[in-house]
Parts: sequence; C-alpha cells; structure tokens
Amino acid sequence: MSGLAIASLPLGGLCLVERRRHADDRGEFARLWSADALSAHGFPFGPVQVNHSITRNRGTIRGLHYQAPPHTETRLVSCTRGEIYDVAVDLRPDSPTFLQWHAERLSPENGRALLIPEGFAHGFQTLTDDCEIVYCHSRPYVAEAETGVAFDDPALSIPWPLPPTVVSDRDRGHAPLAARTQRLPAAVRCRHCEAALRLQLVDLGRQPSSNAYLSAATLDAPETTHPLRAYVCERCWLVQTEDFAAPTDLFAHDYAYFSSTSFTWSKHAAAYTAMIVDRLGLSRDSFVVELASNDGYLLRHFVALGIPCLGIEPTASTAAAAEAVGVPTRREFFTERLGAELAAQGRRADLVIGNNVFAHVPDINDFTRGLAALLAPGGTITLEFPSLRILVEKTLFDTIYHEHYSYLSLAATERIFRSVGLRVFDVEEYATHGGSLRVYGCHADDPRPTTARVATMLGAEQAAGLQSPVAYAGFQQRVGAIRDELVAFLEGERAAGRRVAAYGAAAKGNTLLNFAGITPDLLPYVCDAAPSKQGLFLPGSRIPIHAPEHLAADRPDTVLILAWNLAGEIKQQLAPRLPTNTRYVVAVPRMADV
Repeated sequence: MSGLAIASLPLGGLCLVERRRHADDRGEFARLWSADALSAHGFPFGPVQVNHSITRNRGTIRGLHYQAPPHTETRLVSCTRGEIYDVAVDLRPDSPTFLQWHAERLSPENGRALLIPEGFAHGFQTLTDDCEIVYCHSRPYVAEAETGVAFDDPALSIPWPLPPTVVSDRDRGHAPLAARTQRLPAAVRCRHCEAALRLQLVDLGRQPSSNAYLSAATLDAPETTHPLRAYVCERCWLVQTEDFAAPTDLFAHDYAYFSSTSFTWSKHAAAYTAMIVDRLGLSRDSFVVELASNDGYLLRHFVALGIPCLGIEPTASTAAAAEAVGVPTRREFFTERLGAELAAQGRRADLVIGNNVFAHVPDINDFTRGLAALLAPGGTITLEFPSLRILVEKTLFDTIYHEHYSYLSLAATERIFRSVGLRVFDVEEYATHGGSLRVYGCHADDPRPTTARVATMLGAEQAAGLQSPVAYAGFQQRVGAIRDELVAFLEGERAAGRRVAAYGAAAKGNTLLNFAGITPDLLPYVCDAAPSKQGLFLPGSRIPIHAPEHLAADRPDTVLILAWNLAGEIKQQLAPRLPTNTRYVVAVPRMADV
C-alpha cells in the first residue's frame, strides 16, 4: 500500500519525503500527507492550511520566504505538475548549519517533497512551464509576519539552474542577510553571562548622550559622540548596548530629567504607593529604599504616610529636589558595596523599589547582588522597566540610548535574579513608556508562591520568539523605514508651507532626531515643560528648547510629539492654547495623528 518514506538531510531537521506510489491500469495513487508518518519522524503536526500555486513560466523564482516569530511554521512542499528546484535555507543562528542551504528537484515523476522545519526560509525556481505546487503549513498565513531573503543574497550564493526570467519586485527587495543578522567579532561580551555578542539588533550611528543638553555657551563646542549599537546575547538573551561612556558622564550633577514633570508618571507613582502599602502591609515600622529616586516623585508619598524611607540618587540636581520635599537621599550610585553597607548598619529594606533603573546600570550583576544584600528576609523587590517584547514588536527603537545599557525580558530578568539567590514571584504589565513590566522579587527561599502570571508572561515572550535570533531579524530595516517616513513627512510639510514644531525634549526624541539627521531647518524648535531644559539645545541636532508658552505665541500648524508615550496627556495640555485645526502627530512606532 502507498505511504511516505522520510529521510533526514544534512541540515538539521530538514527532511526529504518520498511518496510510495501504487499503480494499476487505472493510473496511480500516492499519499501526500500522513500525520502518523510525520509524527513518528518528530513532526507531530497536522496542516492547518493547505495552499496551491501555479507558476506559468519556466525560470520563475519565488522566495525565499518565511514567517517571523511568533508565526514561524513547518512546511511540506510538493510539486504536482512540472518540475521545480526547491531550496531551503537554515536561518537559525544557533544551528551548526546556519546560512547553509539545501536544494532538491521536485516533480510528480520522482514523487519527492521537502519537509521544511521552523527557522528555515523557502523558495523555488520552475524548471518547466506550468508548474503546480502544494504547500501544507503548520500555521496559517499572517501577512504582517511574512518576510524573506533575497534569492541572490551573496551570503548564500545559490546557483539557480536557470537564468531568472520572472522575479517579483517584493522578492527582489529583501534586505541582505548581512544587514539583518550581523555576526560580529567576539570583542564585545554580555554584561551578564559574558558570552561573546555577535548578533547585532540595530546600529543607530554615532550619537551624543541623549541627556547631554547644550547651553548657548557650549553650542559651538565639539560634542562627544559614541556609536549607539544594540546587541542580542544568544546565551541569556539579554539585549544590551556596547559601553562607551561611564555612568558618571551620563548621569552628571546637572542631569536634566525630573520625573515629577510628567503628570502621568506622577499619577502612576501615587497609585503604586497605595497598592504596595496595602499589599505588603507597610507601616511606620517598615523601611523602604528606592534606587534612582530622582526628584522624590515617589518617596514623597511614603514620607507623607510616615513610612521610613531612603532614596539612592547619584545626580545632584534631582537629589536636591527630593531633599527639598523631605525625602532623605543618599547621593551616590547603588552598588553591591552600598547594599552590604546598609545591611551591616541594620537597614535592610522591607521594600526595595527600582523604577526604570535596572536597565540603566552597566554592571547589572553587581547591582543585582546589591539588591540581594539590601533586601530583608521576607522583603520584596519591585522593578519596572520597558518590555523588550513590546520594544521589538512595535519597533520602539528610540528608547535605545546610551543611558539604557540593557533591554530586558522577563526571562532574562529571571536568570539574572537566580544567579544571586533571588526569585521573581509575580509580574504585571503596564502601558507606561509604551509597554513596561513590573516584576516582584524576593529571596529564593521565600515561602510566597510564584503566581501564574509569571508563566503566562514567559509564554508570551516565548511565543514572540525572544529566545530565537529570528525575532530580531529585520529590526534595522523597520527602523530605517520609520526614519525615512519622518523625514518625508517634515519635508512634505515644509513644501506645503505648513510650520512644524516639536514637543517633548525627551531622550527618546534625541535618539530619533539624531538618527534621522533632523536639524532646525526642518524642525525649528521643541517645547518642554521641564524648566531644567528650557533655554538649552538638544544634543546633536542643536534644536532650541522653549517653554510651552512659546507654542501659543507661534501657533504652528503641526506639533510633532516626541514623547509619544505621553501623547494623549500632551495633546490635552496643549489643545486649549492652540487653534482647533492644529495637527498633532507622532513618528514612532509609525507616523500617525494623535
């Protein structure tokens, strides 16, 4: 009786399937699919979608195509009329056959099919006219997940049997593999596990520190710039920048970011205080420490409740503001040494808070050991940081800057915690900063159970492919498209005689403007509510910063909101001051009206 013979090919997981044909005087019968045979060979899936294509002309190339995570798929490809040269390319960077390819000639006469696992790109060339191909897929087609590799990519050098006669514009336009999954020298090492970093997520060119605002006196002086590149560790999956500047240079005495400036963030801090005091039963007998406590935006609520607290803040400008509202503040960077020193003084904390600081430390291992030293038995750590999953999915590249040393997933955070005897026992997701995680940590031997939310979030990250290099492919190209869209928009507004101003002199805005090469000729000024920034100039672009009142006097036609995570709040604040026909737009994750 007819069946399928399955043989492994040199590229791991790739298989050749041969149909055993049964013939009689009526013709032939062959099985195209057998769930039992495939399952026995390690492919336990049924086709959720079966596609059929007809290609008219000999020499036509289709591909090389694949679906990006979380929509990666296994495919069984058969040729039911004509003959094709069928190619599969291994795109799994952790595979020993990464960027190797294998080809088979498929036809109804030889009865062969190619079984292509997840992590491979697929394409073919027709060797005859009028070829028919049947594809069985383990997952449905998702248009926004479809991507590809150029059929003539020099990294592959596939010797197609015939000169290409027909290739679609889309298939000709795929970016080179070298630009998407760059393999780098091993000189850069992971700040957590010390593995060599060879997978580059994005290169944003040379940029100054995003918070190094210029004064009129320094406007004409040379600026210090460093390469701004992010890498993916393929061992622990921590995404990180390459270090060029010391923290003391990035977080200087005149640091200009004051957390209390944002109404949304201040409201978030007040809500957190009420929640955590109730959840942990904090009282006047408790002790709370916040790391990178900034201007006291959060701890002032604990002061008001009479709960003893201490802020750790290295920047003199914000520490002075915190002290002015009654928040005890120690002016230095938090380290393992400081955590151990406070513990030795009998000041171990019942609650350690770190909002948007875990990503800001170059020595993340030392910092986490400090958390373990400072935390009292039975105590709780809460850390908030932007979600790597959201950053990658939405292409929030402007949140990458030198002050952000790390870009964190829950999986990477769990691993870092485990390395020092800590445990993540709960996690929550918030909309702050475009999408953030709040993780709850404790000592590893703490009796509190781990909530189901942890497994759910880890599952979401796994489904998004964050522990696979394929998830990061194409990020550089998407970033370039956002840049090009912004430049085209600003040039179009200028050509139409519409005046554009920006709002929000935020670090993310500096990454965007400097990567796009925007200068005052396209964007004359930016307004910001922080007095610490007014009268200064943006680093790199040298765009002047004015108070919000300048907008009401100038009445621009369009306001580009650089702090897109606060776009709703900002529009609500500006609308009463500006004409009703004023247009409000954001550039990230794409050009859009607010």
